[in-house]
Amino acid sequence: MESKPTAEPKEVRFTLVGREEHKATMRQLLGQAKSGRGALVMIGGEAGVGKPRLCESLIAEGKARGFAATMGDCYELEGGFPYTPFVRRGS
Repeated sequence: MESKPTAEPKEVRFTLVGREEHKATMRQLLGQAKSGRGALVMIGGEAGVGKPRLCESLIAEGKARGFAATMGDCYELEGGFPYTPFVRRGS
């Protein structure tokens, strides 16, 4: 089965308000990744707090530094159990 190419992130044309600390942490992680020390960043929060915009901002900055990037999301589930996409039930 052939995988479909993912769409390029949209050009970021907005200002993230109150996210300076988050962006600084992610910039630091980008720098570490550039030097060979990778990390996993998981972003969570209530609806409407700007999670996709924060991701798009990070992706744009990463691409400017020569990184390849991807972004995913999950279906909204009733009950909102944390880490549901990563839990394997049954075997």
